[in-house]
Amino acid sequence: LDAMEAALENYPDDFFRQLRYDTIRSIEIQLTGTLTATNAEYVDTYEAFVQEEYDKHVMVVDVLLAREQTYYHEFSHMIDSYLEWDSNNREGALFSEEGWNDLNPNWLPGYTWDYSWQQYVQDYTCFVDGYSTIRPTEDRARVLEYAMAEFGAWTFEDAPVLQNKLAYYCRCIRDAFDTTGWPETVLWEQYLP
Repeated sequence: LDAMEAALENYPDDFFRQLRYDTIRSIEIQLTGTLTATNAEYVDTYEAFVQEEYDKHVMVVDVLLAREQTYYHEFSHMIDSYLEWDSNNREGALFSEEGWNDLNPNWLPGYTWDYSWQQYVQDYTCFVDGYSTIRPTEDRARVLEYAMAEFGAWTFEDAPVLQNKLAYYCRCIRDAFDTTGWPETVLWEQYLP
């Protein structure tokens, strides 16, 4: 509960209200014990996950494993959902999957699109870790998670691709959200180049 409370305090006022859009009317956080996969060969437990159910975002969290950064990661998935909705419903929206994918150098292998296969990362200036190589939404969640976590400074130092990913994602958030009353720099923007 302390980790969840600490994470929630790091979002600006009015942030979570704005994650209610279109048919999404609320956010529900379910705190549980061990989350065990029943139909997957590649992982047997989860730390947390987010899904949309009817009119709400549902975050399910294993409180035995969750850390502050877990919440940052999972809220990023909700941000992604909102950015996608916004880009489909507002002309001139900055966010696009193409814009994100253009940030990866051409010499990099593409995303695996398979949770059972994470690429071995040899160049940590382009991906935070192997989990980031699965799909763009996991890449963005890792970038935001590390930007908000205490150990984020070393992640973005001398990593121009990761810096560009963070800068793009931050611009997209500022473009899509009403930032009235937000601080000049929010936590996820602290390592912007």
